[in-house]
Amino acid sequence: MKLILTLFLLVVIGLLMPSAYSQTTDTPVTISSVSSRPVGNQTVVEISADGPLNRAQTFQDNEGFHVVVPDAGLSDLVKSEPGIEARRKGTSIELVLHVNAKTPVGVVNEGKYLTLTVEGQLSPPESPAQDSGSTSVSSGFTASAQSEPSTPNPEPSRAPAGPAPYRGRLEGTSSQTGDDSFLSSMVSIPVLVAIFGVAILGFLITKRSRSKQAVTEVSSRLEPGDEQRGKDSSRTTESNGASTNGQRERKQTPRQAVSAPPSLYGAYRIDQEVGKLVVGQTHRMDVLSSRATEDRRAIEASLIKAVTSTASTDEERNRARGALEEYGFVARLCASVLLAPDAFERSSAARSLGEVGVEASLPFLLEALYDSEAIVRNQVVTSIGELKVPFAIGALLDMARKHPDVPSHLVSRALSACSVEGLDFHDGMPSASVLSGNQRVAGLDIEQLLPASSVVDLPETSDAVELAQAFEDSTSEDVDVRSTAVKSLGEYSVQSAVNKLMSIAREDAEASIRSQAVANLAAINHESVFPAILIALADESREVRAAAARSLSRLNFDRSEAYVRVIEKCDEQTLQDVAKACVDAGIVSQNIDRLATGDHRQAYETFSLICVLAKAKQTGPLLHAISRHENVNVRRSIVHLLATTGEEGVSEQLRELTDADDMPEEVKGALLEAVYKLEHSRSKDGEVDALPEELDPNSDFLAVDRPES
Repeated sequence: MKLILTLFLLVVIGLLMPSAYSQTTDTPVTISSVSSRPVGNQTVVEISADGPLNRAQTFQDNEGFHVVVPDAGLSDLVKSEPGIEARRKGTSIELVLHVNAKTPVGVVNEGKYLTLTVEGQLSPPESPAQDSGSTSVSSGFTASAQSEPSTPNPEPSRAPAGPAPYRGRLEGTSSQTGDDSFLSSMVSIPVLVAIFGVAILGFLITKRSRSKQAVTEVSSRLEPGDEQRGKDSSRTTESNGASTNGQRERKQTPRQAVSAPPSLYGAYRIDQEVGKLVVGQTHRMDVLSSRATEDRRAIEASLIKAVTSTASTDEERNRARGALEEYGFVARLCASVLLAPDAFERSSAARSLGEVGVEASLPFLLEALYDSEAIVRNQVVTSIGELKVPFAIGALLDMARKHPDVPSHLVSRALSACSVEGLDFHDGMPSASVLSGNQRVAGLDIEQLLPASSVVDLPETSDAVELAQAFEDSTSEDVDVRSTAVKSLGEYSVQSAVNKLMSIAREDAEASIRSQAVANLAAINHESVFPAILIALADESREVRAAAARSLSRLNFDRSEAYVRVIEKCDEQTLQDVAKACVDAGIVSQNIDRLATGDHRQAYETFSLICVLAKAKQTGPLLHAISRHENVNVRRSIVHLLATTGEEGVSEQLRELTDADDMPEEVKGALLEAVYKLEHSRSKDGEVDALPEELDPNSDFLAVDRPES
């Protein structure tokens, strides 16, 4: 009932509004200028007025592109433009751009300015056509003033400020004025509101009466016990109908897309501005923020080229990556890798994300691992490997189980990059740091291995019944029982649980159980778990190696001291296993490369690892680096650090390298000096009777740096 009363009031108000509404109509505007100019292969037409042009209407037909401005006039100052014709249609001004019916025309409305972008050139019509009821102002707009009547404007109160609007009319318009005013009063907005309100009121009344009639018919057919269910069903039907009507009302007609030019600046200009951005110079923001399709493609290609170029420095690459994120290219690629309809587009987007190397794209690449197309999955695996993020290891393993068709070498390469290369083994290390011969060589000031600081030992065991049950279940033949036992052992930070988990991580037959044991060792996060996690890096199962890599990245104690504790506390077999795992996992090669930074802390950590290798008689990678490493300073550092370990047999190994013909003189000198120091030290202890002839202490080579006896 309230709704009916409300609609009735709306109808009454609508009927009373015409007189008031006639006083609040929009003020007419005056078109002050119309100009056109060529821009490349396009023509830009600009229309300005002394008021807003948001009521302007446009359409296109065989005659050309029409712009109709309601309640408007034309200033006498408007100059003629070729290919543009102005017409008076009632109280409106119509501008006709003579173009082909299929010529694209872009429209941009900016308040008092209207900009039209036409593909091609405008051409004057051979025989201008006029609609009935319209007056051609002129092909040259200034001629319109001749048709202006001498009688004064009957409505001076509506004249806008500024240049006088065009007031010309056809002969006989006085007789049409009354008809126009009558028609305008009949179709005025208040009358339309009133008619619409009455129509809605009638519709609601009819619908309500039909609903009541339907409910009455259903109730008459239902049994007494079913009457309530019938009422509920009726209410559900009405609510569903209302919901459907609401959805229909919410549907909107899609806005007409405004066609934009494909290119504004060109690839050459864009490449110049990108080059300025990359090197840190002042650049044009309007060029790099262009929304033209071809310009956006050229900007993206130039920035990716700067990221992937070997000639770019790290700072330049970072600027290019930042621009790719700032201007939305990374976001577009992330959306394309998931939503592009074509598999080739998704694969190309994944490849570009790998080249850019922005870690923010990792969640989208992980989601794309499960793409329906194999070509996309393969490329995504490769791109994730280029990001080198350890958090991706679990998703890669899960994808490999669900999609065995992915080549194993791709998965292995990505896992290796995420596990070892992504670990924090080279924090603070520049990617392209190569010291010259005049700079200080890292590690030459290290003379001995310091003992590890004391660590609070874990409690030996616990009296908990659950721990004892976990020990018993860890030997069960049931995989699920063993898995539960391993999870329980990880909840107790006691040495007995650590020892049991270390044993399971090395000896259990199931790779899933071994990987779970390694993960639980990392959760305990005590220095005693370090050897077991290192050994797991060389496990035969890819799943266990990945779990060890993740676990190693979570340990937060000093690695230098952890290596020293391995030397001090581990038995010979464990020491051998740790050394072999470090070699196989690539930890040794990465620590050797860190010597190029010149950082003492990193050099000492490398020295502690070299001591582990020398103690375990696993010096092969070190000798190979002395012979083949590309950085001469790194080779000299390894020679010094290996000799500083003082392990038995090192002197003979270094002496053999001095016979190599292709050994640089700087490295050969470091080898001879190291062998001399080792032999001299042993001779002082009575272990060597005489020095070899090439290590004569009176030789000129050792005269400068020979230590005092």
